[in-house]
Amino acid sequence: MYMILIEANVRKMRWFYFVNFTVFTYQSLPFSFLFYSSLPPPSPLQRSTQRSPRTHPLFHQLIFKMASTPSNFIVESTKLLQTYSGRDKIVRTVSYLSLMLSGISKSNGNSKKLLIISQQLSLCRTILRRFDDIPMLSYTLSYGLGRRETSTLMQLVGVAKNLVDQMFFVLEHIAWAADTKLINTQSARWWHLSVTAWLISLSLGIVKGSGDVIGLQRQRKMAFHEAKGTEGGKIPRASDLTKDQTTVVLYMLADAFDMCNAIHWMPEGFLWAGKVPDRWVGLFGTISSLIKLSLFIESRR
Repeated sequence: MYMILIEANVRKMRWFYFVNFTVFTYQSLPFSFLFYSSLPPPSPLQRSTQRSPRTHPLFHQLIFKMASTPSNFIVESTKLLQTYSGRDKIVRTVSYLSLMLSGISKSNGNSKKLLIISQQLSLCRTILRRFDDIPMLSYTLSYGLGRRETSTLMQLVGVAKNLVDQMFFVLEHIAWAADTKLINTQSARWWHLSVTAWLISLSLGIVKGSGDVIGLQRQRKMAFHEAKGTEGGKIPRASDLTKDQTTVVLYMLADAFDMCNAIHWMPEGFLWAGKVPDRWVGLFGTISSLIKLSLFIESRR
């Protein structure tokens, strides 16, 4: 079978004709539309031996996930933003992230804009915390003397932490009221007291978390010993305890990053107070916020 390809080119009013004859064999034209359309349909035997044009099932699953991811993201984000705790954690993350970017940005204009965003989001959280007294009081009363704790020391630490948290809200209320001129007093002293209460609360939280990790480790060892005598050696309880232990450790890590920032906001002369650049303050806060946000999302599943 022969096919003639004629190619014309016009240049400076002169016509040059170039005829290129190319010989194609029968096997060399499998993708020619005209030739392929003229072929008879394949027989059932040929259909069975031909390669199926369908893609791999894993490819279909990947495409489905990619197509459904945006909608799932929107749904999950909406559920998260509809809760006060979820919205607060997202605002906290964006606030610290803006502060970090403000310290990194080389443009003074962008740096100032990002700093304003961070400050306004932080003020938003401060105002919304005006309504946290009653929920905190409810939790403190339900916790009571901490009789569910494994030791007397953990009971004392838990009670002390709740009292400090309750005091933190009161001190922050006074500082905010002084800033807005609702009361006639200097706000700096009350802000320092509220940060001190926050620092004490974080310290007690890490101590309590350490006790919880030790207690969970003991229970985990007991669960492993119990699992040795069970059929098949299944240890679902030990696995759950491991997850609980990991959660406590992550909360302690988040509190440690928050402590770095709390010390920075203490009065000058206390450790590294006032000496940490904004980019590091933002980084510490972003890491802490992302940890708490991820743990909150995981707890809702």
